[in-house]
Amino acid sequence: MTTTTMSSRAQSKIFISVMESSEVVAVDVAELPVETEDLLEVLAAEAAPLTTWFDFARAYLAQGNQKTFEQICEEGIRPEVVTEVGMRHGMRLHAS
Repeated sequence: MTTTTMSSRAQSKIFISVMESSEVVAVDVAELPVETEDLLEVLAAEAAPLTTWFDFARAYLAQGNQKTFEQICEEGIRPEVVTEVGMRHGMRLHAS
């Protein structure tokens, strides 16, 4: 992963906005990590929008990795993640 100040999205990269900064982390889709623990931690720590989680999930699925696709989807909708993303983006979430 590399840090950059690019604001556009390229097809070959997925960008994660760095909280409280104008920087983004660019991840090359062709070089997705085999072990996803660090990636999941970054997505959660930066309160990445659900669309970013799904961008990564789809990228793994496109590479034939259904297990990682499912893992990222499940992690991205955990209540703790949803709450953190909501707070970062100023949304009020109501318990169902």
